[in-house]
Amino acid sequence: TISTDKVRHDRPPSPIFVPQPRGVDMETQVEDSDLFDFDVEVEPIVQTIVGSTLEKSLAEVIEEIDLEEEFEAREVFELVRISERLECERVEQNDVRKRAERVRRQVQHVKHEADAKESVKNSSASTFAHSYVGDVVSDVFENLHSAGFFFDPLIREIEETFLPWLEEGVHSSILMAHDNERAVDIVVANTVGLQQTRKNEAAAQYAAILAAIQQVEDDRIREEARLLEEAEAAAAVAADEAAQAAAQAEADAAAAEGEAGAEGAVEGEGNAA
Repeated sequence: TISTDKVRHDRPPSPIFVPQPRGVDMETQVEDSDLFDFDVEVEPIVQTIVGSTLEKSLAEVIEEIDLEEEFEAREVFELVRISERLECERVEQNDVRKRAERVRRQVQHVKHEADAKESVKNSSASTFAHSYVGDVVSDVFENLHSAGFFFDPLIREIEETFLPWLEEGVHSSILMAHDNERAVDIVVANTVGLQQTRKNEAAAQYAAILAAIQQVEDDRIREEARLLEEAEAAAAVAADEAAQAAAQAEADAAAAEGEAGAEGAVEGEGNAA
């Protein structure tokens, strides 16, 4: 039989291929500020960024100003439109009022002419009546006066109207004065009683306020004493803790000095050996 399998040989792995360097390697010393200075090189970049930011900000501000001006112009236009509409309404109302006034004046003129005609007619009738019945009327009035049908209206009004009214008014005034005196006496008595009551209530409230103030003052004194005791106790505890910390620090320092001395002795022996 013939074996076709590949012959396997035990060998180490192939090394990594490293190409042969070309040329001559050189080196030089470069300081931090020889090739790149951040403060100098970053200035134009910062200027560009700041300039672009300022331009964008300026553009936004200009846009906002334009919007505000547009809103203001719109408000002005709206105010002008409203004022023009109100002016038109005022003119229309004025025209309507003038028309109504013209109609009223026409009606008044017609009525005045009718009243004038009626006055002329009545005057003519009165003149005609006086001219024809004047003597008759005078005779009738003389006969009635002699019969006692006519009297002085002023004296009759004083006797029948004014004197009874005056008497009734004086009587009611006297009764009202008595009622007012009684009401004033009652009000004065009530006021004096109310004043005494309020005085007593104020005295009681003042005493209660003084007691409350004294109680608050006593509570404050007790609270201050308690806080002082707590502060003294806290100060004593802090002093004890500080003393303990200082003693511990001294002990640690002494131990550190001892260890340092032992290490120095060991190093000295090593150097000697």
